Amino acid sequence: MNKISGLWLVCIVGGLLVMAGCAVDEDAPRARASVSDLPPTVAPPPPDARLDSWMALYGGAGGEEMEGLLVTSDGGYLVSGSTGSYGDENGDAWLLRLDADGRPVWQKTYGGEGDEYILDLKESGDGFIAAGWTESFGAGDADFWVLRLDAQGDILWEKTYGGRRVDQAWSVDTTRDGGYIVAGGTESFGAGGADYWLLKLDAQGEIEWQKTYGGKEDDGGGGDYEEYVVRALEDRDGNFVLASESASFGPGDIAIWVLKLDPQGQILWQKAYGGEYEESLWTFTELPGGGYLLPGVTTSFSPDLSGDLWVLQIDAQGEILWQRLYGLAELWDEALTAGVTSDGGSLIGGYYEEENDWDWTLLRLDAEGQLLWSRKYEYAWDWPNAVQALEDGGFAVAGVAWPNAQELPEDLWMMRLDAEGQVGGDCGRIQPLQLTVMDTQAVPQDTDARVTETDVRPQDSHAVVTDTDAQPAYLCW
Repeated sequence: MNKISGLWLVCIVGGLLVMAGCAVDEDAPRARASVSDLPPTVAPPPPDARLDSWMALYGGAGGEEMEGLLVTSDGGYLVSGSTGSYGDENGDAWLLRLDADGRPVWQKTYGGEGDEYILDLKESGDGFIAAGWTESFGAGDADFWVLRLDAQGDILWEKTYGGRRVDQAWSVDTTRDGGYIVAGGTESFGAGGADYWLLKLDAQGEIEWQKTYGGKEDDGGGGDYEEYVVRALEDRDGNFVLASESASFGPGDIAIWVLKLDPQGQILWQKAYGGEYEESLWTFTELPGGGYLLPGVTTSFSPDLSGDLWVLQIDAQGEILWQRLYGLAELWDEALTAGVTSDGGSLIGGYYEEENDWDWTLLRLDAEGQLLWSRKYEYAWDWPNAVQALEDGGFAVAGVAWPNAQELPEDLWMMRLDAEGQVGGDCGRIQPLQLTVMDTQAVPQDTDARVTETDVRPQDSHAVVTDTDAQPAYLCW
């Protein structure tokens, strides 16, 4: 959930959040010089200590918005997003490679004169494939940006893909033929104001095929922060699944929209899920036994229409197996990320808004969607953007801590939690959360997307790569 692009729209006046052009006093003091100036942190663990669980902040004097999290084969982490503290002052993509205990192994920015973001990444061969978007390189206002990196974060190749308007890649996955699929939203091509856009690339980033999917309205989000969050994966059968939200299809204003494609991008099925009002989705995941988990938010089925966290499980044909909301009365609460556990259950990451504050929430569900536990994690304004289940039953979670919304600094907040969502020692930032759990009655609707073949040619880009020196400020361990 990327807030950097919308920060200039946010200020606080008389205790109220105002989402419109409001002046910022350029002479006002900044909140801090670095993340370590933010109390209360704790003394760091000894350099040779092995940690079962921990939480820490990473950042500098500017704002960091971290979106992607990869658990690497050696048990460490690679976190991706954007930074205003390092690299170009307009904001560069940032990768932070951590060991299992949260200590930096390497960290680099990638960018040009405009803004860059890396939002998703996967291991590929002995390195990584990363995707996001760039405003420095390419053909338009923003273009898909894909980078192939070695194990140390050095660029092997990088390319942009786009038209004259805004095109944002939010998702990348490796494919069984050694290539990649890259998905996002496009304003440059397609049937409506914004469409899903899927590129099939070979191992060198050359395009094998490219298609948009959409209707006459906006598909793929957009919203207040102009984020076209379309996610894609290659499933266990070698097919591709796309998911986001749609204003073109569904029973209400906005619905969750899922498409299943064959390996050539032809639609196998497509369905919308929702009610009378609005539903949205930031992510989805495939389940170990097949089918897909769709975590998002519903207003249509929220008892007080305030917006409640909503999770659906669908089978391989898109039929609903179960659906539930997990909510707080009269508060907006939303799912942003999910990780699948070895027992077929899941960990859902989200947040809720209360009295001009956002609190990070985690919900542990079993395979049938029954709530096992739910907790909130308190620091300031904060929300999780990525969660991964670990082999030992614990969880890694990455997101944002925004200590002072008036001064606009944000930091990466990273957690390594045990199987109960806890951090060992005396960590007072974790509290139980009582939720209302209700079954809902959404009925999937078949849709009729327009599919358009596009003819973009990739362009090589030449990012400046800069080493950075962020250090963790531990909150608990």
